[in-house]
Amino acid sequence: MKKIITLFFIFICFNSFSQVALKIINFRPTGELGMLMKPTITGELFYKDFDDESKVIPRFGLGFIKCTPRLDTFLVQGLIVSQTTTVSPGYITYQKYNLFYLYGGMDYKISIYKGFSLYPGIDVNLGGTIVEYQSQYPTISSEDYSGGSVYLGIRTRAGAEYEIKEEKAAIFIEATRNMNLIPQEAFFAYNDYGIGFRYKF
Repeated sequence: MKKIITLFFIFICFNSFSQVALKIINFRPTGELGMLMKPTITGELFYKDFDDESKVIPRFGLGFIKCTPRLDTFLVQGLIVSQTTTVSPGYITYQKYNLFYLYGGMDYKISIYKGFSLYPGIDVNLGGTIVEYQSQYPTISSEDYSGGSVYLGIRTRAGAEYEIKEEKAAIFIEATRNMNLIPQEAFFAYNDYGIGFRYKF
């Protein structure tokens, strides 16, 4: 993963070091992830080719999300199945649950009026998790886990942007929906709402 991040930054530097954008995000996990983790505030850094005269604007970025569990301890149940079924109550505690991702995609710019534009967009995400938890199922098992997983996702977006200076700086707002493309990792689904600033140095 470190090699991928390094190559990503090299790509940005060689293409247009000065064209960057920063977005502050309200991360809103949904589904199973939303039942375990709280909404939080995080950020995203990306390159956007806003000098491009075409309506299709490429963008590449990365993000990191430090999740906070909704509870200190989650009550769970384990099953022992033999001639009869025995239910064993247990618990899971999360010490760490972080998401990170790289993405590439594009926006379709729709000019409205004097520097104001709307844009739908779509990205492909390559991400992963860093997880530490402890689980206890009395009479069944106990586990201290430290590791993670990799996931592939697709993200759709709707945004609005206003140029402060033509081809120099702009502010924008966006709403996105992230969906996972790997069935066993469908757990990682979330919405986010962000506001940001882009600038050409």
